[in-house]
Amino acid sequence: MVDVRGQDSETPESILIRHEENSMIQALIEALPDLFREVPVLWDVEDMPHRKIADITGVSACTVMPHLAGLRAMAAAAWNGRPARPSKEMLP
Repeated sequence: MVDVRGQDSETPESILIRHEENSMIQALIEALPDLFREVPVLWDVEDMPHRKIADITGVSACTVMPHLAGLRAMAAAAWNGRPARPSKEMLP
């Protein structure tokens, strides 16, 4: 991290916090069922269009974007310590 003066502002504490957060995020992702893990990776990491994601995952092209929104809501809930359950619309 660089501060406004262009100097490195990372401290041992900030590095530890970042590593702990990364571990928590990885655990949240690994806890998701395959489909729920695959859609955001294909969209956010692989930069695939929703129609191609639909072909790969076997879901309707119309449900790819709602899946992403629901997954982000589930991840936010889990991050905040609340139960993270998929909505009925997200289930295959």
